[in-house]
Amino acid sequence: MRNIIFERIKKQDKKISKNTATAVKSAVAGFVLMTALIFATTGCDFAGSATQKSATAVQETAAVIEAWEPMEVSEKEQTDRIIAHGGGSVGGYQTSNSAEAIMHAADIGFKLIELDFNMTSDNHVVLVHDWEETTTYYYRQRFSGPIPLAKFQACLSYGKFHTVAIENLIAIMDKSQSFSVVTDAKDANMEVLEAIANEYPQYLGRFIPQIYSYEQYEKVHEWGYDNIILTLYEMPYPVNASQVLNFYREKGLYAITVVDEAYMEPIVNELLANNVKIYRHPINKYERYQELLSQGCYGVYTSGIQPSEITSETAEYYITMPDENNPNHMVKLTDYEVKGKTVKEVVALEVAGLKQNEYRIYYIGDDGVRMTDQGLDELPYGKVHMPVEIWEVNQRFVGHYTGKTLDYYIWKNENGVRILDSKYEYRADLRKVIPRMEDLSDAKEVDPRGFKKLTSILKRSLVANAGDYYYYYNAKAGNFMLEDEFFYAAFGDGISEAGGKDVTEVYIPVAESARALGAGCVNMSIDENIVITLPEAVTPYGKDIFVANRNGYPYMPFLQKTLVSGRYLGEIFGRDVLEGVDDTAGILVILPENVKKSDLTDKEIKRLLRIAKRLYE
Repeated sequence: MRNIIFERIKKQDKKISKNTATAVKSAVAGFVLMTALIFATTGCDFAGSATQKSATAVQETAAVIEAWEPMEVSEKEQTDRIIAHGGGSVGGYQTSNSAEAIMHAADIGFKLIELDFNMTSDNHVVLVHDWEETTTYYYRQRFSGPIPLAKFQACLSYGKFHTVAIENLIAIMDKSQSFSVVTDAKDANMEVLEAIANEYPQYLGRFIPQIYSYEQYEKVHEWGYDNIILTLYEMPYPVNASQVLNFYREKGLYAITVVDEAYMEPIVNELLANNVKIYRHPINKYERYQELLSQGCYGVYTSGIQPSEITSETAEYYITMPDENNPNHMVKLTDYEVKGKTVKEVVALEVAGLKQNEYRIYYIGDDGVRMTDQGLDELPYGKVHMPVEIWEVNQRFVGHYTGKTLDYYIWKNENGVRILDSKYEYRADLRKVIPRMEDLSDAKEVDPRGFKKLTSILKRSLVANAGDYYYYYNAKAGNFMLEDEFFYAAFGDGISEAGGKDVTEVYIPVAESARALGAGCVNMSIDENIVITLPEAVTPYGKDIFVANRNGYPYMPFLQKTLVSGRYLGEIFGRDVLEGVDDTAGILVILPENVKKSDLTDKEIKRLLRIAKRLYE
């Protein structure tokens, strides 16, 4: 066995305001256009007059905020147990730090919204995670460092959502008093916090700054911030738990934030034993959230859990499904593929939280039609509301409706039937009909024999397309996922033969791709490297250590995932790679081990890429 190490950088609830609902609807309706913006061109429009573009962007962002009508959220519906990570999720797009995400997070009950801050090259405070690494995925631009405010304001996060300068954030805070902001400004923490304190001193009570070292505390407190979080993931490892505990008590900190990694557990356990208020991050699985609370943690940073899952009267009830990693273990249903042919499989799904005298009733639609043992093929194509009512039996064995209803959707297309948690309703509109590779037809092919040869090669290849969440390997389709959300292949910088980053390549999520190609496991090491363990037979590098870093093949980090050049991945596994150009741009084919690019003529390569493109049309 051998290790290949990739250097890894450190890094809906139905309550939606009119403006946020419009933003989400637009994101879904314009998904094809958005995909082109993110993955095929740029998320930042720098053409034309910079002054004109900046002025237009400022006006658009201001108009979006002005049009927002904040939801009235009761104290009971709010919670500080979960913090909206990077603004949370809007329409399935995570950590965008956008105006739409912040407004949506406030509307659905987040009391604390964590946002990433940085300084522009002309010293303005803006919401952006960094200026070099993650901008490639968010804005389809790789910057060499901070850019001017005008250029930043011309960018759209995910090609759709409006970027935010500090004055935009203050405007949002003026419209809604329901939330406070947790700052994350590790690249320029002191500069950002000082600027906010100088420009907006009257708002400091609604800012909870994170600090990344003991030394930062005195200045931050001196500037007028009272509630301060010490975040441990930037501190040298191993962290001294006793020192953290003493500092927490001495300074009266708001909380301690700790990354959810196994190597931090001894420190967390010691702090919890001394009643320290701890948040863990990032946590997007409901089961992990519950587990951490049971251990004594106060809360988590999340872009996948919503306040209603904690505060609503039905929070304790939810449909369960088998864990994909452990079928004998049941977890909260998020997006479930129905395997059977009748609704019997659906109504057999258990509901967690039911008391001994309670039972559930499944309905189709909003007209009180109960699910019966009918065929799933009788269901119409598309999305249908699937309410689940909770009933109870009294002492006379008479059933009564408790007034509690769970919201789900059942969704059907040519690929089958799925059940979605209501917070993933938008996903029914994002899902595509995924063609089956075996359905590729030679009916319109001039050379059927050549077609069969090329499709035979495709069926043994890994095939992906920039801007799409599904891929093929050995003729079977799979999904790139970021926990419970779709994750997309993307265009990124490539390395030319001359060594410059002057070509464009297709990047694919490394975990799913490496496992498909034969990796035993893909893990993150304690020093935040991605480690892929492979049988020696599948790679030409023997037992050598192969490192990808910024000076070699570039890669694209995003949250807890990493995308890597398909060409580079092919090199690691000893496979040749084909990439489309012009009318097949975006297509990536990692060929089978026994097929070399040199075995194919230029005409065959072009034809193979066109056939592959048909899988994404």
